[in-house]
Amino acid sequence: LPPLSPPAPPRRTPARRAAERRPGNPNVLVLGLDTVRADALGPWRRGTSLTPAMDRLAAESDVWLEAFSTFNATNPSFASIFTGLYGKDHGVYDLSTPLPRAHTTLAELFRRRGYETLAVISARHLGDHNSGLGQGFADLTLAGEHFAAELAVDMAIDWIAAPERRAGRWLAWVHLFDPHTPHTPPRPFAAGYRPATPYGLGPVAGWTPFRAPGLRAFDEPILGGHRDLYAGEVAYLDRQVGRLLDFLASRGLLETTVVALVADHGEQLGEHGIRYRHLGLHDTTTHVPLMVRWPESAGATAGAAPPRGRRLRGLVQTIDLFPTLLAAAGLPVPPQDGEDLRALTAGGRRGRRAVFAEHAARLGVMVRTPERKLILSRGNQPFFPDGPALYDLSADPGEERSLAGRGLPAERALGELLRRWLAARRPPLGRPEPRPLSEEERRRLQALGYLQ
Repeated sequence: LPPLSPPAPPRRTPARRAAERRPGNPNVLVLGLDTVRADALGPWRRGTSLTPAMDRLAAESDVWLEAFSTFNATNPSFASIFTGLYGKDHGVYDLSTPLPRAHTTLAELFRRRGYETLAVISARHLGDHNSGLGQGFADLTLAGEHFAAELAVDMAIDWIAAPERRAGRWLAWVHLFDPHTPHTPPRPFAAGYRPATPYGLGPVAGWTPFRAPGLRAFDEPILGGHRDLYAGEVAYLDRQVGRLLDFLASRGLLETTVVALVADHGEQLGEHGIRYRHLGLHDTTTHVPLMVRWPESAGATAGAAPPRGRRLRGLVQTIDLFPTLLAAAGLPVPPQDGEDLRALTAGGRRGRRAVFAEHAARLGVMVRTPERKLILSRGNQPFFPDGPALYDLSADPGEERSLAGRGLPAERALGELLRRWLAARRPPLGRPEPRPLSEEERRRLQALGYLQ
């Protein structure tokens, strides 16, 4: 038998079903996973799945298999998701520069149309004081304690279950931080077990191993990291996501809620000589999970909901969620950098021609096509020399052999594409102003590997 599991979360029994809503006016749940690589979840993973609950969600969702973040860091990435803008157009590049108030966020647009809004944030450095992403959220709370995903999910459940939410429409952002270092999943996740099936709100009745069982010591003691413990954190996260989804199902809310799951960035798990930091702009840090479950009421296609469980090829970006969610709720879409995900992969279209990303602290930029990638590093990073790195992704999917400096036409073409993209800037909306970090904040960020 596996080791004892942590105490079961509070039991919640089904309540009366939510009131009927008009088609085209769904609730919206944004599950923002932190530090989760695409290949950590079932649709992308090779080998034993860690995530039965999210696999079930994927079976009912549109899954964009080639989705890429715009950043390799949390605050800039979520600033892009909630504004639909690349970093070059919103100006947030670190963990201490709030989004200027002149920008209009997804939450503000929903709130103006009568939606109630909630943000549950599981990392202190993503709080409104540092990120500015509290804009538009009537209720915002931090869930930064141990086993934060369980706390964050409990907070979201309590808010959604409140009597005043029964007849209203709502947008909820639930940010879950656990896969970040230090990797401290509870038993039996730490020992290599995950629930055998999605158990939702009920206690786990059976466990199954996802690796050779046994506890692991950190192999990166300063940050508190181990690849197997990272997997345990993802499995634990899945358990909490399953609880939240089962709560929605028990109240009939999945029938009237758009569920969007996205990660802010991935993680280096030993690739490129880096362990448990999301440095660099390789696929390990920029290729992220992205899926949307459409309710029958969302009007996602003309006259009918789309088929369930589609796997969609073609490059897309996390900023594409911004116009997608607005359009799904029947709200106007303002000018921004995203494109509706449904249009990007409909009618024979195969996504974007290219995707772009920027490195935190302005340490580099990246352009990626289906076949090749060009990274321009700068600022004397400890792991990457200044200058270009070019990869043939067909022959070298792990991005281990740079072809830069050989005079290849691809390097010139991608370099020109990147220069044009950088030059195409929107008029600035406010001036981003970093706020000074307190000594406690500095110590916390050092412990997480963000500061030296």
